[in-house]
Amino acid sequence: MKSTIIHSYSISDLIKQIDNKISDNFQPSLALVYTSPKYNIRKMVVELNKYPFLVFGSTTVGEIYADKRLGVNEKEESIVCMLLDINPSAISLKLMQVEDEHYYNSGEQIASWAKKEFSNPAIITVTSGLTFDNDAYTQGIVANGIEYVFGGAAGDDLILKDTFIFSKDNFSNHGIVALAIDRDKIDIVGARAFGWSGMGKERIVTKAHKNIVYKIDGKPAIDFYKQYLNITNDDMPQV
Repeated sequence: MKSTIIHSYSISDLIKQIDNKISDNFQPSLALVYTSPKYNIRKMVVELNKYPFLVFGSTTVGEIYADKRLGVNEKEESIVCMLLDINPSAISLKLMQVEDEHYYNSGEQIASWAKKEFSNPAIITVTSGLTFDNDAYTQGIVANGIEYVFGGAAGDDLILKDTFIFSKDNFSNHGIVALAIDRDKIDIVGARAFGWSGMGKERIVTKAHKNIVYKIDGKPAIDFYKQYLNITNDDMPQV
């Protein structure tokens, strides 16, 4: 498998660099694209649509990229793209809009789709939407027999307005992009680490709706957040 990383501060430069990377010796079958939401996602989708490779894309809160040549880099308000030349018969991609709050059912649908694509699939997935219930979505996938699931949630530079996922054909601010991988053809190696330790007095969530917390010990969650992190209104994410 061959891969290369592109870092850019404009859509036009991203496309120019992709064109320069593609050659007779490097024909990517997949692009992983992570971008600040400051860029026009619709335009990016249109520009990427001309390529034959699959596009797995998401907006972010800062962009991180690393390899032996470049080292580890953390950037803001930029675009990072990894082009991969891997067996195209071993991957399949699906983007799906999620209606209402059908998160568990959406997970079931993604799992069923992946198992139809491959007999032994793993899934990499990213969701968009500030109120998206990722726990219910993940449970829907796992409950339907998918053992290996990796992914996360899209970001928007802490503006807390809109997050997006996208492919080369479409985009969504309340949806799912999922990459199914045939584990019989590609080895999947993953790691997970939490390492959280409790601190201070135990608190009780006294008002919540699914994965959204409104009150802690009877007080507004936002006040609790500001008090215990010792931050002011100016330090809060933009709303």
